Amino acid sequence: MMDLDALRSAGQNIQMPGTMKALLTTKVSVPPRKKILRRALAAALAICLCLSVGTAAAAGTEPVYSILYALSPALAQQFQPIQKSCVSNGIRMEVVSARLEGSTAQLYLTMQDLEGDRLDESCDFFDSEDMRFGVNITGSCTLLQYDPAAKTAHFLMTLSSQDGRPLPKGRFTFSADELLTQKSESSIDLSELLDYVSSSPTIQQIDDEHIRGWGSPDGSEPPDMGYALTPTLSLSPAPGITITAIGFWNGLLHIQSYYENISKTDDHGFLSLIAPDGTEKAASYSFYFWDAAGTGSYQEELFDISPDELDECAIRGQFVSGGTLIQGRWKVTVPLTQS
Repeated sequence: MMDLDALRSAGQNIQMPGTMKALLTTKVSVPPRKKILRRALAAALAICLCLSVGTAAAAGTEPVYSILYALSPALAQQFQPIQKSCVSNGIRMEVVSARLEGSTAQLYLTMQDLEGDRLDESCDFFDSEDMRFGVNITGSCTLLQYDPAAKTAHFLMTLSSQDGRPLPKGRFTFSADELLTQKSESSIDLSELLDYVSSSPTIQQIDDEHIRGWGSPDGSEPPDMGYALTPTLSLSPAPGITITAIGFWNGLLHIQSYYENISKTDDHGFLSLIAPDGTEKAASYSFYFWDAAGTGSYQEELFDISPDELDECAIRGQFVSGGTLIQGRWKVTVPLTQS
């Protein structure tokens, strides 16, 4: 089944005619994810067979067009056939179609497992995808659909210039070298954490070079950035994930989580407070910092709530954990012209 919500969110902030832009209104906020080191690939994985597939043989065109047409017929018509592919580590990447309009380029691409059943509806490129235009760009890659019968994942890659200037036309290379698959999602009641809330937690200072990033609904920096709770707990709600501290400091509730090895997994999550009437309260701020080894990551979530209000709440965690890392060298050169 196609994921229209994912497709709508992938189109957020794309410059296009008003009738089409109105369809793409869902705003998604995700915690930052930064990779550390990429291992050198074995020579056997480096063999990449690039193919050019004729239009008449474009078996992937029809499902692609159907997915895009379901969102917007006008948008679907802007995509031009590409049908170029590359095989590495038994997985075939095909850039099926693309569009270039003003400051935004989009690629519709598929990944198909030719040798096994390694892909699933959770797979992504683990931030390894790359396409360079010679200008500063922002981008996202969204999984739109996974077809288990064809063992094929469908993605929409969206790239936009940071300054809003039109992207140049020409031939550009899209590449990726990792896929992360077979992740699991869980929703867990963590109200037992209420028994461990400290009113005077021990605070540690985090060196600037260890801070990965931060986030908030309005884009403002968290207060007391660079200071975090010292780990005192070891409560594991999911494999590779541990709640390490909870307490009030400087008027805010801090809850700290640790993600064991984000260089090889996409372990991530967030916590929320549930009021007696069912209202869900998200963190006002979050920030992220590396452990001493630089392989695991801490996440500190800050909630604007009083101790008395917290006593009436439940705590719930939403987590993605595990995953299998697949390495390869996928690379396709794509011709792009302005629509």
